[in-house]
Amino acid sequence: NYDCEFSSHAIFDKFSQTEKNLMCKEYSSIIYDQSTPIKLLNPQQGEYVNINSDGFRGASLDFKSDSYKIFILGGSSLFGHVSSSDETTIPALLEKEIQVLKLDIKIINAGIPYSTTIDERYYIEHHILDYDPDLIIMYDGWNDIWHINETKSNVSYEELSLNNAVLNNQQHTKSILYKISREVFYLFESINYKTGLGITYILYDVWNYAVISPNYSLEISNENLLKFENNIITNWSEVCKLGELNGFQTVNIIQPILGTSNKNLNIDDPLESNYLKNIDMEQISSASSCDNIVDLRDVFNGIDEEQIYFDKGHMSDLGNEIIAEKLFELISPMLLEK
Repeated sequence: NYDCEFSSHAIFDKFSQTEKNLMCKEYSSIIYDQSTPIKLLNPQQGEYVNINSDGFRGASLDFKSDSYKIFILGGSSLFGHVSSSDETTIPALLEKEIQVLKLDIKIINAGIPYSTTIDERYYIEHHILDYDPDLIIMYDGWNDIWHINETKSNVSYEELSLNNAVLNNQQHTKSILYKISREVFYLFESINYKTGLGITYILYDVWNYAVISPNYSLEISNENLLKFENNIITNWSEVCKLGELNGFQTVNIIQPILGTSNKNLNIDDPLESNYLKNIDMEQISSASSCDNIVDLRDVFNGIDEEQIYFDKGHMSDLGNEIIAEKLFELISPMLLEK
């Protein structure tokens, strides 16, 4: 039995209950490879969600060497959680916009749910570079603040690279228990790989919910905002340096979430969030080594009548379309110049 609150939301009224049930099942059945430092998507085929053999959302791609390749990275909002199809995600809608330029351009949806900027940095360095990208767009913000208390947001890039995704996505503690748990996890994983009993994940659940969760709360404090800004600056800057070394351009985007635009709330909207309202964009832009940093937090200003959000960050197809149109405005001059 799958529990999908989105199926009763107004933005899905046009779908039959059978269609909503199938959509719910497919979004609830996404499987990840967690043996590497970041979560990677396993291939799957469905009516609404398809992950190709390269681990990207959408149909299989022929990566011709002469095509201009744009990879867009982000979390579930970019991946298209609860989008009505592969074709109504932000990357797919952007590709539709770009078709008017009549150029040989491929846009790859490299979004992975739960990803933060440090996950994307690793993904680019260890996977995306193999595809010889020409432009990389990073669409970030919500996950970097939402996962601010997890291990991946509190360790160095080098330490993240030594862990696997299970450890990197657990709640972080500075106590000696964390150091002990790391060794215990790896011991049980070595058993799990031989037996297939899922012991690691049972242990993870016990650790997360019995030891850490009772003492865990997400506080959007000044300390967390500063940590968020430093993480964004560091990881974006390292990706931009990779671009200089490997010949690809970068565009770095702070995404909108509910409450960052001066958009009146609809009756079905959840409570707005101030997670990204108070970040210092001037500091992020000046301290980063990136040239193309874009603030899209207010992209929905004045769009009062339409339903955009399902929750604090996931959007309807209409929201994805508005974002795609804005991205086209931003990057089309770069593409024409190239």
